[in-house]
Amino acid sequence: MRNSTISNNSIEDNTYGIFLYGSSNNFIRNNKIERNYASGIYLWASDSNSITSNYIANNEYGITIGDSSNNIIYGNNISKNELGITVGNAPLTMVRKNNFVDNVVHASFSYYFKEYIFNFGQFARWWRNYWSSNSGSMKIEGHLYFIIVNQEPQYIPIPWRQFDFFPAKEPYDIP
Repeated sequence: MRNSTISNNSIEDNTYGIFLYGSSNNFIRNNKIERNYASGIYLWASDSNSITSNYIANNEYGITIGDSSNNIIYGNNISKNELGITVGNAPLTMVRKNNFVDNVVHASFSYYFKEYIFNFGQFARWWRNYWSSNSGSMKIEGHLYFIIVNQEPQYIPIPWRQFDFFPAKEPYDIP
């Protein structure tokens, strides 16, 4: 799917609310995405998508993004999920001005160490999000994975952190 818009829907009680694989230049906006078993929104190998003004609640994962680049997550209400958003190997992803409220874990990330260094750390950027129960800079816990290739590859996680240095002090008024 390319150059499409998914908007003004109520997407509830599925395994995945919205699942995009190999998709680009799509707009996902103004949807109510609730009670999906796995992910509310799942992007894999999907570049240059915009996820804006959605209500994403009570899913196992609110948003999952993997092996994708240049995606924008802006102005969403992401609440009461087990994990609000998880980003993996997603260079130039912007997570900006969202409300993260009452998730068990608000955000996490994972990257392959070699790709992270090669891209000078230009992966997810967290900017001015509102994080409930947080004061000061928000630290996002994650991992860089170092791969050792013997007979079978071994993945060694290296704990890492990213930050939203200037989080919003009050939630945004998002319809």
